[in-house]
Amino acid sequence: MEQDGAVLLRWAPSVTPGASYQVSRVLEDPAAPNGRRERSLGITTGTELFDPGTPRGVPHWHEVVAMVTDPSGRLHSTPVRTPPRTLLPPVTALRAGMFGDAVALSWRPMPERDEVMIERTFAETSPLSGAKRRFRGTGGYFLDEDTAPGAVYRYQVWTAGSDGSDALAPSGAAEVMVRVVARPRPVLDLEARATLGGTVLRWTTMPGAVVRIYATEAPAQAGLVGTGPFGPADHEVGAGSLEGRARLVGESRRGRLVDPQPIGTVVYTPITIAEDRAVIGAAVSHSGD
Repeated sequence: MEQDGAVLLRWAPSVTPGASYQVSRVLEDPAAPNGRRERSLGITTGTELFDPGTPRGVPHWHEVVAMVTDPSGRLHSTPVRTPPRTLLPPVTALRAGMFGDAVALSWRPMPERDEVMIERTFAETSPLSGAKRRFRGTGGYFLDEDTAPGAVYRYQVWTAGSDGSDALAPSGAAEVMVRVVARPRPVLDLEARATLGGTVLRWTTMPGAVVRIYATEAPAQAGLVGTGPFGPADHEVGAGSLEGRARLVGESRRGRLVDPQPIGTVVYTPITIAEDRAVIGAAVSHSGD
């Protein structure tokens, strides 16, 4: 079996007392005598051995021979061999993130064997549960659009074999977990109204999300009136990138805030936030005069 990037070999002990075991790795090579190249991995008195040097992408098998020494010399048993197999290259640089309401998986592409197996299960920490799912991906990218908001998924990804032997995920499969956070909807109806207590800001509430309101001075350049410093409406950014870019008026789930310190013409930008996802809303300019 493959384990920790190596091949772990185990065998039943010989019924002959005092036997030791010679272990070899054999590669297919049509140009070599008998079509094989053999390399000894050593002699052991145990019944298991790690082979960390098995090349990937090359058909190979292993052979074990029992040996005993008696007055007539060293005696060898008939070799016992494993079935031929090919170790596949590992999946590396696996990442998961949200794209819209789907989970986007990416990994380093493997030109020599492009197709991967993807197994999705619910993590133990997930408030939701369900059946295991299997997908195939190519080109270093896969979009899982059949997701449930709030679920925590565990993805295991490994290189697909050409012989259909993908029933079980290998122990060396790449793994990543992700919590599904639905993309917040942008606020597009922010209204600002001057009162004696300050500027009252109202908008339609966004279920499952909080709305932050940021204030900046109105830009003097023509064509920029009514725009904020965070980009166009419906643009998504990381919530951590918002800090220090504008004055935070406050945040609310109720669709109402008051800015007690408006000075001159102010641009108010609403940003809808769900966990680490932030979607820019439509900014409005307002004069407190």
